[in-house]
Amino acid sequence: MKTRVRAGFTRVELPATSKRAFTLVELLVVIGIIAILIGILLPVLGRAREQANRIACMSGIRQVANAFFMYTQENGGWFPSPAVWGGPGPTALGYGSLTTPAPSGYPADWIGWPEDWIVWRNKTPNDKLQGAIVKYLASPTNGKILMCPSDEALYRKVPNPDGSLYPYSFVMNSYLSFGTNSNPHVPATITAPKNNLRYPADAAWKIAQVRRSADKILLYEEDERAVRDGRGQLQSPAIGNNADNIVGLLSIRHDNKRIMPDDPPTSQGQQRIEDQVNRDRKGNVAFVDGHADYVTRLFAHDRAHYDPKF
Repeated sequence: MKTRVRAGFTRVELPATSKRAFTLVELLVVIGIIAILIGILLPVLGRAREQANRIACMSGIRQVANAFFMYTQENGGWFPSPAVWGGPGPTALGYGSLTTPAPSGYPADWIGWPEDWIVWRNKTPNDKLQGAIVKYLASPTNGKILMCPSDEALYRKVPNPDGSLYPYSFVMNSYLSFGTNSNPHVPATITAPKNNLRYPADAAWKIAQVRRSADKILLYEEDERAVRDGRGQLQSPAIGNNADNIVGLLSIRHDNKRIMPDDPPTSQGQQRIEDQVNRDRKGNVAFVDGHADYVTRLFAHDRAHYDPKF
């Protein structure tokens, strides 16, 4: 620094400041640090997002379970029909094909039995919600309440033989409806009941028949590879499946500890939930008493939790 004195004042001259840019190595170090931080944060953000989706999904399944409860209160304790797919045959439990007309007195787009808990044929999650329990829901403007936010619609769709697709995430425990064994609208099923239950005598057609309702599953998130209609099959191995069907597994889409590939037990392959690598992974269920929980596949597929009279 230099000091000069001129005509009564002093001027101080500062040394010139050297200008220095980042070197390539320094830039690479900064970029590397940013990449490491992103690598650390992305899984954390993904887990947080999935946790939020799980909570939203549990809220939805709890609301639907409460609608079931209100339905039973106004219908003599009876559970609604399980909205099962049915072929065109005269003894089919389900409503038939996509070309079957709506029941008498119902709108043309009501493709299902009047007692079906949900009407799903020709529907998307954005369409107006229809079904026996819908009037008991707080906001039934569309089917989003039956959709898990993590459910990949395009990946999830498994068509029925007539091409119909079940568009929702939740299904009803098949043991909780007369419609699993017989259908009052189809006389042949009354005289010769059809079912795919291992313990058909244990089916609970009324809520009062359910023992320990806080332990019995009413609704659950079904695995996206198994969803075909509104009826879920928690028993393993399932009865009545074709060779290419899989057990109606509890979905574990929210569980970040799941192991891939998640090989499902099939009707002619691996049979037991106990043999699965993901037997301890979890999904959302709702119980007959109205509460919801996040439980393992071992829990959900245990007879003590799906057989209402066990």
